[in-house]
Amino acid sequence: MSEYYDTWTSGMSPEDAVRFVSRKRNMERLGTFRRMWKARVWRENYEEKKCRVVTGAANALEGMGRRFEALYLLENKKFVDISDSEWEEEEEVEDFDSTDEFEMKLAFSKLLFKDGKYDRSVNLLEDLIASFESSVPDKRSVKLIAMASDAFYFAGWVCVHSDNHTRAYDFWSRGANVMMGGEALLNRQATKR
Repeated sequence: MSEYYDTWTSGMSPEDAVRFVSRKRNMERLGTFRRMWKARVWRENYEEKKCRVVTGAANALEGMGRRFEALYLLENKKFVDISDSEWEEEEEVEDFDSTDEFEMKLAFSKLLFKDGKYDRSVNLLEDLIASFESSVPDKRSVKLIAMASDAFYFAGWVCVHSDNHTRAYDFWSRGANVMMGGEALLNRQATKR
């Protein structure tokens, strides 16, 4: 820990100090992402993607124990406590590409799983997988392929947690086939059956 944090955490147990520092860092990250959101940085800086702001803020909220707000942000793509009147009056155009949407929905399904909403999580993952399978193979980016592999793998584990092992193996073997054997995790899980 840095000297800065040492002054704040003196007298705390090591576990409390770690929790304090983690919370403080997440609060700082959330503040940064909120300022980026309000400034709409993606309009001036092509490298700053709106998706990165949304998922980064959701991760910070989750790290602070504010899962409800993280779920709301990922589902609605806006903060709970920033009203629409704070935005510019011009009509907002959704500027998420398909890879961004996939990434945010995958993050949303993972938070739903952590929140114990297995059915909703696996249904969202099924939709993501179906959209990936229906996409043109030559048009898939490396990032999209990696996220789709993650969706297949994660969908299997969501099914295991909801006691549907048959469906889990179906996801893993389907994923191994779609990825043409190129994903070691999917292959390993599919062959366990």
